[in-house]
Amino acid sequence: MKSSDDHIPDVLILTFPGGGSLSRWERFGVLGRELRFLAGVGQTIPRIICVSSAGRDERRIAATLSAETGIRIEAISQEEPDEDLGQTRTLEERVLAGVADAERVVIQTLQYEDDGLAVRLLSPLRRAGIPVALVARGSFIESRVLAAARGPHHYDTRRAAEKEGRACAAAQIVTGTSEAMIDELCWKHGIHPDRTRVIPQPVALPEDPDRLGKAREDNLIVTTGRFSGGCTSIRLVIESIGLLSEQRRNEIRLEIIGDGPAGRDLHGYAESLGV
Repeated sequence: MKSSDDHIPDVLILTFPGGGSLSRWERFGVLGRELRFLAGVGQTIPRIICVSSAGRDERRIAATLSAETGIRIEAISQEEPDEDLGQTRTLEERVLAGVADAERVVIQTLQYEDDGLAVRLLSPLRRAGIPVALVARGSFIESRVLAAARGPHHYDTRRAAEKEGRACAAAQIVTGTSEAMIDELCWKHGIHPDRTRVIPQPVALPEDPDRLGKAREDNLIVTTGRFSGGCTSIRLVIESIGLLSEQRRNEIRLEIIGDGPAGRDLHGYAESLGV
């Protein structure tokens, strides 16, 4: 237990976006990348709990991550019943049991739209007398992406915006990856700028950073990802380049690296926009 003068939380609870989980990270081969983030956080906060609405192999993966980092990493998933607490315990009850001895807890969303997990956990923890704060974090604004793909009045767009708004309203701190992103969140959800912070998206550098400048192509844009869900973000990149002047557009080469069933027409789509 920590002393009352120590404001570092005992536990960090990370809530995954809808469908997200440690199992998904493992399936898509990004556990190694995310492990660097977890290991960095673990240098300050001694215990991390990953909470998701999906994922059926979470505890095994968390145990493996703990062994690799030496940091206490645990996982709770709606799809994976707790054998010790029983099959019928709710997610909130399981989280509360897991942090019963904590003095301070911080919940952080991995994406603003997290199936409402973060907001759901606040009240039970506070009723139990555990000081808890919420950091609403996201690498992008999902409602903005959906508005571009399906229209601003589409059900999915409005639903995502509503959930983003709930998380931001309940949070003590809202973070974004750029000033423009923070500005949009502030006017869209009525957030006071004093409750926001800009935290740029982390970039994993190679072991030899000096080689970054040796073979750089200023006119090459590289984007990577899984081709799923209509490839909305990749299409936005293509459309953005298509808005440039013809001369500038002809100077740029876009390289897309990824796999999945939804990317078959990306080449033709780029050609149709002169990219």
